[in-house]
Amino acid sequence: MVLAVLAAAGSLLHADSIVAQHTWDEEVQDYTWDRLFNNVSLAVGGSVGDGWLEITFPGGGDPGLAEDYIYTDASSLFAGAWEEGMWIEFDFWAEDAASAPAEISVAFSDGTDIWTSLVFDGLTDSMPGGWVSFRSMPFSPDYWSSGPFAGDFLDALDNIDWIGLYIRRGGGFDDPITYRIDNFQLWVPEPAEWVMLIAAAFAVLIALRKREAGLQGGKVTR
Repeated sequence: MVLAVLAAAGSLLHADSIVAQHTWDEEVQDYTWDRLFNNVSLAVGGSVGDGWLEITFPGGGDPGLAEDYIYTDASSLFAGAWEEGMWIEFDFWAEDAASAPAEISVAFSDGTDIWTSLVFDGLTDSMPGGWVSFRSMPFSPDYWSSGPFAGDFLDALDNIDWIGLYIRRGGGFDDPITYRIDNFQLWVPEPAEWVMLIAAAFAVLIALRKREAGLQGGKVTR
């Protein structure tokens, strides 16, 4: 019975939480692009209470250079300590999805040390129509990959400089193509300390009841 109660308490208390997010609903977050291959343009679309970040790749560019990092200063999203186990979730929309898949990675860096978690492989899969939700792998060197010159993952995480998306456009390159990002969220698993405290409280309660039962069992009845 006690184990069942503890299990139920653990399932209720061990919930994941959003610790930071950009929604583009009420304000414009400061995002930019960082590859000189394209004159990418950024704008806020939608309306107040229902906005998103709109990313447009121009037409007529070199297909081999149609990629970019769309990012923001990490502290503008989250000013706390970035830790292993966190992850990123976001919503993504591609114009003319059937003919224009996109390859997207979530990236973070301490300057030039870039690590990525591939969430959609646009080279082999077609983006479904409408808004799609993506989730990165948890921050860990076991799940994230890097370029040939990247340093230590945990060092990069301790000195994170920026965070954003890597997007490689698909489809034909004669015409512009637009992508949208919304609800860019940093998630963290809830710690289990409360479950441990409840377990300790149950252990004390059981010990007290056993002691009380022992005293009553040894009492002399007159």
